Parts: sequence; structure tokens; C-alpha cells
Amino acid sequence: MKENNHKSIPLISRLRPYFLGQAVTAFFAFIVVMTTNYGGFYFRRYDTYEYIYVGGRYDATFLILAGAVGLFLALYASLKNLTSKNASPRLLKENTQKAMIGAGYAITLSLASVFVIAILSNLTDRDWWLGFGFYGSIIAGALTFFIGKRIIEIIDLEKVNIQS
Repeated sequence: MKENNHKSIPLISRLRPYFLGQAVTAFFAFIVVMTTNYGGFYFRRYDTYEYIYVGGRYDATFLILAGAVGLFLALYASLKNLTSKNASPRLLKENTQKAMIGAGYAITLSLASVFVIAILSNLTDRDWWLGFGFYGSIIAGALTFFIGKRIIEIIDLEKVNIQS
């Protein structure tokens, strides 16, 4: 019976599940940011309670949309790796690094938007909350980043094995 040696499988084929995971998490994070409630304010005016969701009226919206651009770039770089047929390890690593930068950018801007929301709500005595858009973007962005880190580890390990 023949042994299944991982060296007989091309590197790009071994990395394809990671590329798929990175693309799926980047896509999920992008869709969540663009379509779900990111957070909002709650306050009482007269005898009624009002809810304002983070949207076009607040400074945090710019940060959220800029973060979505980072997630889109991460998705694009991940899809380039996923659809590539015989790219060099160097090109795969560069695309993975671009995806990690996009995801890291989105995470940073998501955290910055929380500070903007918190400051705006505290200036006006409002209660605030974070919604699925925030948590989904942070979690899926972090997964995109760490899957990319694993891809780079595998590519670097492959280089070491080739040199040995």
C-alpha cells in the first residue's frame, strides 16, 4: 500500500482549504458590516424612548465603511489565491499578506469606531450598544487574519523543507 506523503501533493493544493477559509471569513465579515446593525444609541426624550442606529448621521459611519473597504480588499486577495492555478509561493504569500493587512485594517477601524460611538454617547448622556455588525466584523476579521498567518507559516515551512 502506497504511503500518502504530503510532499507529493503540490503546495497550492494543500493550501486551498486555507484559502477557502480565508475567503469565506472575509466575505462573511464584509457582508455583516454592510448589512447588519453595527450599534446604536438609546435615550429618553420627553416621555418616549428613542433608538438611533449608527448610520449616516454619525462620524463612526466613515470608520465602518472604511473598515468594509479593508474587508473587501482581504476578500479580493483571498480570492486571487483561491482561484490561482500555479502561482509561486512568493505570490501566494504576498496575496495572503495583503488579505491580512486588509483584515487588520478593518479590525483597527472597528475598534476605533467603538471609541467614537462611546464618546458621542457620553457627550449627550445616551446609552449605547454594539450590534452584530461590530461583533461579526471583529470575529470574522480576526479569523481571516489568523488563517492568513497559518498560510504564511505553511509556506515558510515548505521553503525550509525544500532547502533541507
